[in-house]
Amino acid sequence: MRRLCVVVPKKVEALAGRRVVAVSPLQSALGHSLALTADGGVWSWGFGGGGQLGHGDGQNQLLPEKIEALAGRRVVAVSAGDAHSLALTADGAVWSSGAGGYGRLGHGDQLCCQRRSRRWLGGASCRPY
Repeated sequence: MRRLCVVVPKKVEALAGRRVVAVSPLQSALGHSLALTADGGVWSWGFGGGGQLGHGDGQNQLLPEKIEALAGRRVVAVSAGDAHSLALTADGAVWSSGAGGYGRLGHGDQLCCQRRSRRWLGGASCRPY
């Protein structure tokens, strides 16, 4: 029987060689994680069905993958919410991705998966959760 949990800490090898300066506090019952690197890059992995990983495909990621839609923006903080993610850039802008139910993306609607100013692309198959 294959175990689905790790009972002792194990290094995340996919981030080896990158200086991680912050990880998101786990707020998500659906299980996704974010890491912020010293160069302002954001990496995400885990459940992606709501588009919260920000890779534009709504797929789960077993390994950390850099969010290319945020490349070139100096991200200084990240947060993993329940079916959404937030990124704060050095210029004070907040970027969101994921399921927009209950207005959680902060765009004045309940939509997800749409391109807009101050929003990065969510998954194509997201649900409002």
